[in-house]
Amino acid sequence: MTLFNIASVAKPISAVVALRLVELGQLDLDRPLREFDGYSEYRTTVRAEGGLFFHNFDDDQKIPLTLRQLLSMQANGTPGTRFFYNAPAFSWTSRPMAQVAKTPFSEFTARHVFNPAGMAHSARIHRKLPLAASFAAHLAKPYHLAPDGGFALSDPPPRQATAPPAASSPQRWISPASTAPSRRANSSRPPRSPGCGPRAAHPTAKHYPTVSAGASKNFAVKNFSGTPGSGKAPPPRSA
Repeated sequence: MTLFNIASVAKPISAVVALRLVELGQLDLDRPLREFDGYSEYRTTVRAEGGLFFHNFDDDQKIPLTLRQLLSMQANGTPGTRFFYNAPAFSWTSRPMAQVAKTPFSEFTARHVFNPAGMAHSARIHRKLPLAASFAAHLAKPYHLAPDGGFALSDPPPRQATAPPAASSPQRWISPASTAPSRRANSSRPPRSPGCGPRAAHPTAKHYPTVSAGASKNFAVKNFSGTPGSGKAPPPRSA
């Protein structure tokens, strides 16, 4: 049995938790988020500090995002016709769910999702807390492509969170490979362990593409990401 981080698969799991709370009559999906405890603090954190998981955006003062760059960004779709989830907002949703359930989100998820489904080796983990020994012993190890073309064991990825617990509620989950959705492996590129590889908005890798007067350009996360610790950012490129 090998456990690994199932990343955004946490989102449909969290949605199941929300719907279970609706069935129990504890959660109103139309209740404004601002009515829940901690929302004002969450909003301030996102607006003032730039994010939930990376609180070290020193480059913002040196290379500010210009109004021209902001105004030249194009929408991904016509408002009201397409849906895109907001990852930071989704990460915060466990807090109102735990509030109405009067139970820690991890415990509620185990009781109403994992246990009924027989998922005895799946759990929610926190970025800033150590992984239980029973899970850590089976956690997938990170590898990288060695110069000889083979795979070599990598150092564990660095901790990702620097945000105070009160301001964030990270959604990370682990599950065995036999029960989690799989993804076809690319034979030319080794699988990456969660936390390895490019990281968005890393302070040593952030890069703002420039836009000439009268021109426009599509932006995406890849325009602002690079390799952690390298001090290098990718060149400007369209989405």
